[in-house]
Amino acid sequence: MLNKITKHADALHALGAEVVRMRFSYEAKNDTRQRYWKERIREHQEYFEKSSKYYKQACLLMEIVRAEQYGEFLLALDKFSQLKKQQMTILEKIKENTTVMMSDRQQSRWSKDLKREMIENSNRCLEHEKRLSDIIKEFVGSHFKDRTG
Repeated sequence: MLNKITKHADALHALGAEVVRMRFSYEAKNDTRQRYWKERIREHQEYFEKSSKYYKQACLLMEIVRAEQYGEFLLALDKFSQLKKQQMTILEKIKENTTVMMSDRQQSRWSKDLKREMIENSNRCLEHEKRLSDIIKEFVGSHFKDRTG
């Protein structure tokens, strides 16, 4: 059992390092080029894929050691999955109508709302990831004290 836990803890650490190396940011430029938005969508997809692996690994490790954080983390992870889907939907809409990102005061209500929705959802994603990170830190601190120092 200890070998299994060590294996999963090492995998979690490795995935965490990969996520950090990605240097992902939810921020977006007021760019109206479709190429920019295609690239942002690709970056989001890659990040969401890698971060999902990391969070699923954390969830698996919590389950193995029967951590008290498991249930809370599982609920938070599900909410983050919903937010990711919303973010991708918003980005696709912007890619199809990049003028949404213009800073023109004469924009339609729909464009202003979509831009605001992107910013708000990005902030929710970021805050939710901070919550997931806090749960992981609490878990690691309480179950792997000798490995974190």
